[in-house]
Amino acid sequence: MKPQATDAGRLTRRRFLSAGLLAGSLALGGGLLFWPRSVPPGVDGEARRWHFLSPTNAQAVIALAPALLGPTASADLIASPAKRYALADGVDQAICLLTPGTRDELRQLFNLLASPGGRLLMLGQIADWPAASESALQSGLDAWRGARLDLVKSAYDGLRDLVFAVWYGDPANQDGLPGFGWPELHS
Repeated sequence: MKPQATDAGRLTRRRFLSAGLLAGSLALGGGLLFWPRSVPPGVDGEARRWHFLSPTNAQAVIALAPALLGPTASADLIASPAKRYALADGVDQAICLLTPGTRDELRQLFNLLASPGGRLLMLGQIADWPAASESALQSGLDAWRGARLDLVKSAYDGLRDLVFAVWYGDPANQDGLPGFGWPELHS
């Protein structure tokens, strides 16, 4: 007796269309997940002229800075929106002074952090920056700092060093550092 032929291995029109719709849906979903969102509330892109950072990137710096700097500085940042925007402005100016290669790497990092998918990969946080809690960002940064890939660790270290340099480069913020500051001159 002859075995009966089955359609299990054949590509029919129905399977082709189903596979195409599934692939298109997955591509659209992935594109929406990693596409940067519009400017979140809190950063007015027209009121401030950013040189390197986009308004969304500035919002990322503003949201991550309290978790990067620690509790002493974060109390000052949370209490004063002017200090948060001054910090983001200082980071923007400092990045403009870096080499083109370093700026390109920072552009890639900030583009990744601007998308919900990038935030999910890097910080485990999909919410927009204003909706992210400081504790969730702190745990995400801790995971980022302890990542297995050296590239991810170096991205964390670079961002942290940049924020630290801008924050503590301001003489008004050097009071929190013991034994640091301008020496007193006696006549």
